Amino acid sequence: MINMISRNYVLSAIKHLETDRIPVDLGSTPSSGISAIAYNNLKKYLAIRSGSTRVYDVVQQVVQIEDCMIELFGIDVLDIGRAYNIMNTDWHEVTLSDGSRAEYPVWFKPVEQPDG
Repeated sequence: MINMISRNYVLSAIKHLETDRIPVDLGSTPSSGISAIAYNNLKKYLAIRSGSTRVYDVVQQVVQIEDCMIELFGIDVLDIGRAYNIMNTDWHEVTLSDGSRAEYPVWFKPVEQPDG
């Protein structure tokens, strides 16, 4: 078996062909993604202090995987939504329920009500 590029890993997996490794997916869809708190914990464990935890799916709290993680884990499948909200001004900082920091899209600004 030969080493292949990401696209070929995915196409081979769809065709049920044998390769030297399976394709890696971490966030090509919300159901294959990682939650903001788990992502922050992973970054902490790996001692990654740079970058941003950007929550693109505000309902499930799923983050956009950063380039450093894509490279580190050899991620083969990416969400096409990465092409949107690419400017820092497209995001605003929030505090998650565990006290860690993340960013939400600027259009999502929930207001806490008196009853919580």
